[in-house]
Amino acid sequence: MTSQQQESRRNWWLALTVCGIAFVSRLAIWNLQGDRLTQDIDAYLEIARHVVAGDGYSMGQPPHLTAYRPPLYPLLVAAIFACGGTAASLGLMQVILGTCTVGLTLRIGRLLNLGWVRFLAASLVAIDPMLLQYTSLPMTETLCATLVAMWCWVMLELPPWQTLPASATPTLAASATGAPLLFGLCFGLICLCRPGFLAAVGLAGAWMLIIATWNWKSTSLRPRVMAALFSVVGLAIVLAPWVIRNALVIGKATPATTHGGYTLLLANNSVFYHEVAAQSWGTVWQGESLNRWQTELETQMVADGISPADEVSRDRWMYRKAWSHIRAEPALFFRACLWRGLRFWDLAPWKVPAGYSKFLFWGTAIFYGLITCGMFIGLARLSALEWRTWSVLLLLPLTLWLTHLVYWTDMRMRAPVIPILALLAARALRSPDQKTPLNGPSTL
Repeated sequence: MTSQQQESRRNWWLALTVCGIAFVSRLAIWNLQGDRLTQDIDAYLEIARHVVAGDGYSMGQPPHLTAYRPPLYPLLVAAIFACGGTAASLGLMQVILGTCTVGLTLRIGRLLNLGWVRFLAASLVAIDPMLLQYTSLPMTETLCATLVAMWCWVMLELPPWQTLPASATPTLAASATGAPLLFGLCFGLICLCRPGFLAAVGLAGAWMLIIATWNWKSTSLRPRVMAALFSVVGLAIVLAPWVIRNALVIGKATPATTHGGYTLLLANNSVFYHEVAAQSWGTVWQGESLNRWQTELETQMVADGISPADEVSRDRWMYRKAWSHIRAEPALFFRACLWRGLRFWDLAPWKVPAGYSKFLFWGTAIFYGLITCGMFIGLARLSALEWRTWSVLLLLPLTLWLTHLVYWTDMRMRAPVIPILALLAARALRSPDQKTPLNGPSTL
């Protein structure tokens, strides 16, 4: 057996071990906290049950058609329920999705030529506290992290901007069209799971504009522009049914949800500004105050003649209210943006649930502290060649961070991009003399 074959076998065993750790750890969390899969925090289970019952994509009693939550996760849950599945089936699906995320992270690390540290990156994702925690909750974090990893894998496995020689075969030419189309399709799925990523479209457009301005005489510009166009087509194919449905059913052709107004107002109101943002770091919005504010909010909307089922009017009313608070207190808005910008990168939760041990709290803080330090070192060690690819990958965490400077945030908002952050942190340990091109030869 040659040394290359031995290395390949060793890498396969390491990969199976890391994926096994991911599967067993998620299975353990599911067994310990499986009852939480029935706790419908964000009404995803409610929507899924209405879909199965034939009430359409709706919520409430009596049910009304809704666009308050993004559709991908509830429809996936509805498919499980329609096939006779239960909360246990949902838990098993999330265990499998989490394990797939780890496997995809490993493959992405290989395509980035991270060497042995790709196993470290995958291990970080395998034991990540947030991803483990959300395995036992009916929320979007687990699915979205898998979709983000899949998008990164597609982008690296089939680079949508690759330039083909003039003698390219029809198969390769079709690949040059299909790759960016698939790239856009995958990104569309991410947006249907977490609409906050839609802002990345604008950032990507600005990125392409900068490239076009910088290389306006370059012959490689045309394939990049064509790749961008086909990516947009792929994105539109996925989002169009949701947009058209919303236009016909709720009267607003939104590619996102009718939840944005509430999320913006939750982060920008006088109570939050004065009781939290203006106070010392670490102050949390107390439950009594938050409940009182929410009750007053509903009272104000009823007084203005807005029905609880009229989501479009409620969304617009809350957007107007939020912007009025921003205009009225710009200094506190700026301070709140700084608060949210730092809160996004929290190392541990501020509100510790009952029974949450100090060991777990400090373990979580140390875990994310090391990853955060690794991210900064990894950024500093990226070569110019690597930046060409990493700049696209880092677009997603940057998008989430910028979006949640204005909208409500906490540390769980970064959960979907943990695979990218783990890869960047692992990059800090890669030997500086490894300058092999991306997608170069390697084993597993």
